[in-house]
Formats: sequence, C-alpha cells, structure tokens
Amino acid sequence: MKNFKKFLGVALIAALMTMSFVACHDPDEEDPDVPPAPAGSFNVTFNAGEGKFSDDNSTKTVVVTDGATVAKQIATRDYQPGTVGLWSAYYVLTWQSGGSDYDFSKPVKSNLTLTAKWTAPANVISEATSPAGSTSVVEKAITYVNNKNDAYWLILDANDECPPVSLTGSAAQLTISSNSDNTETGKRTIQLKGTTGRLFTIGGTGSTPKTVLTLGKNIELKGVATNNTALVLVQNTAVFSMGPFSSLTGNTSNGNGYVGWTNNHGYGVAGVHVDGASLVVNGAKIYGNTNSLDSVKGTGNQTGSALTSAGGIYGESKATIYLVGNCDISDNTNAKGTADIYSTFSATIISLNGTAKVGEIGLGQGTPNAKITLENGFTGPTGQITINLGGAASNWPSGTDVLQGANSTNKAKFKLGKYLTTDLPSITSSLTDAGKIQ
Repeated sequence: MKNFKKFLGVALIAALMTMSFVACHDPDEEDPDVPPAPAGSFNVTFNAGEGKFSDDNSTKTVVVTDGATVAKQIATRDYQPGTVGLWSAYYVLTWQSGGSDYDFSKPVKSNLTLTAKWTAPANVISEATSPAGSTSVVEKAITYVNNKNDAYWLILDANDECPPVSLTGSAAQLTISSNSDNTETGKRTIQLKGTTGRLFTIGGTGSTPKTVLTLGKNIELKGVATNNTALVLVQNTAVFSMGPFSSLTGNTSNGNGYVGWTNNHGYGVAGVHVDGASLVVNGAKIYGNTNSLDSVKGTGNQTGSALTSAGGIYGESKATIYLVGNCDISDNTNAKGTADIYSTFSATIISLNGTAKVGEIGLGQGTPNAKITLENGFTGPTGQITINLGGAASNWPSGTDVLQGANSTNKAKFKLGKYLTTDLPSITSSLTDAGKIQ
C-alpha cells in the first residue's frame, strides 16, 4: 500500500509538471513542425489561421539571418458582408506575437511564430462620392473601386439608375448583390440611364491580372429599347460573372454603336459582347434582348454582316463563354442572325455544363471554325439547342467537329438549323454521335 501511494505521488508530480510545461509553452515562439533554421538564422512562421497565402496554405515560414528584420507577409481572408453598403472583399490583417501587434522593425533574435488577427472591414459607402452630382450608388461604387484597384462588395437594398460606366482597374474587382435572398421581393434592378450606351464596360487596356465584375444574387441589369450597342462589353482578359438568380434583359440595339470600330465590328449584339475576355453564366438568365440590325454597317475594315450578330451574347477574339448550371440564354431575338449566342471563328470557346438552356447558337467559320465544348456534367435542357453555321455548306464539310465531348445522349440535345448566308438556307445535314457533321 505504501509503495502504491509513493507511485501515485510520483505520477501526480509528473502530471503536474507536464501540465505546467504545456501551460507555459508559448506557441508564438516557434513551431516544432518546422525544420531547424541554418546556423546563424531563425525561423519566423506566419500562421494565417482562417486566412491563406497565395499558395492556398495557411502557414508560411521565412528564414531570417540573426539580427535582421523579417518582411511582413501577405495573406487574405475573404469577407462577405450581410448588410447594405460598400465593403472590402477581405478582412483586415494584423500580425501579432504574444497577443500584441508585431513590430516589423525589430531585429529577429530567436525562432518565433506570428499569428494573424483578422478584423472585419468598415463600410466605405460614405467615401464613394465621385463623380460629383451623381445619384447612382452603382456608378459611385465602381468609380471608387477603380481608384482603389482592389476587390469590393456592393450590397443594394433598392433599384438603381446608372449611366454608362467602366470598371477598368487592372486589379479592380466588384461583386454586386442584393441584401435579400427572396427571389421575388429581393430583386434589385440596375437600369441603364439614358437612351443609348453600354451600362457596363469591363476591362481596360491590357487588363492584367484580371478586372472582374460579378453579379450576385437577385441583381438584374436592364437596358433600353432605343440603344445602339450591347448592354455590357467585357474585354481585354477581363471577367464578367453572372451568379444564380441574376439576369440581363430589356436591351434593344440597332448596331449603329459599332460603326467606326477598327476590327470589323460592323455586327450588332444587344446583350453581352465578349471580346478577348471571359463570360461566366452560372444559373443566371439572359433573355428578352433584341438585335434589330438587318443590314451591313460601316465601310472598309469596319464592314460587318448582320448575320454575324446575336440578340444575347457575342464572343470574339479568343473569348471564352462558360454556361453553367441551370442557366438560361433564350427568348432573345435577332433581325437576321442568331437569336441567342454567336461565336466567331477566332478560337472562341462555348463551354456547356449542367442543364444549360440555350435557344440558338451560331458558329462562325474560318481557321479554325468555332466549336462547342460539352463538359462531363452537361445534361442539357428539356428541349433541343439549335446550331446555326456561318457561311455556306462548303465551309462545313462532312466530318467537321462541331460538338467536342459529345456522345449519343448529349448529342441529341442539339440540332442543326440554318447556314448564315443571305438567304438563310436550312441545313440538311445531321450530327453523328461524335458531334460531327455527317
């Protein structure tokens, strides 16, 4: 019994010593999982917690020479606001050691770990005051984001009438969303102010890395019946992303806004013009847009055909159009060309996934001809998608691959319509199971 009591006492002392060691260990001092630093150097480990570094890791270790200072590392943590206003898309980061802000001018004399303190950003809508005299919250927000050249959220609780405005900062990113999840009462309409012009031009000259405009839940862009151009132009590697329950509608273009452009922009499009950029339509809807161009516009190298046009989306110059989820690009009209989507031959990619509903797709002919890519998740709409082919039948010989990734199931979701020549003759060929013209 005496030996047992002695053993119990020793065990209790050992346990208390272990607890004391654990309690006194400062995790800010060093990380035992990090390999030892070379002689004469120390490890400084940055722990971003709920944030991440550019490599998607939450920790990063920097080796610092004894007595030197360590550079402040950049990590981010996404922020999604729930209330009305203009907000940074990221939490504010402060690096701390031992619960206090770290002094980066201090020489490093030992291994240590710096931990991230994340603070929610402030609402900066009151700072968005330019242009002076504007009554549009959207216009002021875009101007502010251009000047800051960073990522922001704009949360709306009311409709907005916005004049033509451009998002052009090379790193400018803006997500516009409603403050309500209700798809009926929570819809916020951004109406084009005036009788002509693009509501949004996205992307400046050589937009790098990427200028991005995203429509969040319950945002609708609305055009006018007297327009001469597309409601949205996305260009120069920029990205226009439309999320679930967003929409674009109500724009009628006569195509006159394209006359005088220098790269054969004689066509017209009423919805979205994608020029060397990317459009993502994820569960969104582009409908009720009309291209009324019915003849050739412009002269010389501005000459283009009304047949190379669209009511909904026009893609050119290595553009990429992603149609994802249960998106709907239909019920658009075109006086002479393809109603919903037209893709030029210059390597424009139309990628379909999910149930993506489209009324008509026009494919331009050239070197190479435009194609449609069907992703693994493509199941298609209930009905069929019509494919119109640019130029005469001689441009689309037997064996031409129109549908990449097609099989007997999803090929049946498509049918050939008309050749886009003056008299719009019907296509008598059909598609093989491999998505090629027979």
